[in-house]
Amino acid sequence: MIYPSTIGGINMKINLETEELKPLLPHCKVTDDYVAFFSAKSVFSNGYGCEFNYDDKGVHSVQQALVYGKALLLGDYSIAEKVLDTKNTPMAYHNLNKQINGDVNLWENYRSRVMISILDDKFNDSERLYLLKATGNRKLLLASPYDSIWGIGAGLSKVDTVWDSYTGKNLLGESLMKVRNNNYKSWPVFTAQTQEADIYSTSASYASLLSY
Repeated sequence: MIYPSTIGGINMKINLETEELKPLLPHCKVTDDYVAFFSAKSVFSNGYGCEFNYDDKGVHSVQQALVYGKALLLGDYSIAEKVLDTKNTPMAYHNLNKQINGDVNLWENYRSRVMISILDDKFNDSERLYLLKATGNRKLLLASPYDSIWGIGAGLSKVDTVWDSYTGKNLLGESLMKVRNNNYKSWPVFTAQTQEADIYSTSASYASLLSY
């Protein structure tokens, strides 16, 4: 079936194989090959607002957990505490991230491991797991023209032509796919209850998809 969708003013027709993919709209672009996202309203975004525990601490988004995890890894415990005390404020997390002192090479070597551990905790939730599992074997792409580390370095308007040849690292998408594939068979099956998952809860309107 073909479903119309508008993301950031871009009109698209989306071929969906299953009904399970429909809840991802309108905050993702979905094709047979990939699922691309950018807005903080997408459940796959770092800025998507949802509560979960990371390192036994309550956090409100992957962005908050990522800055906290980076500060811990680099031994900047003062910034780590400030991150936990800052509630769901994307620009504040961005500014705190820039204040972290430590070995840049160490962060580059371990940032994907930190991200995967955060996503493991975020998707330890039946509703969010349902949405991740619904993507099947499609590539998951952070379609940000501003981010070539966690994203593909190209926006939603160009993703059709670069989805399999982008120059960015797409570390967020790669991490999401690894979490999706881990223990796949043990994840919950689709049910009427999980199909009612509220993926439209949002964090701040600012799409905090910035390079860390």
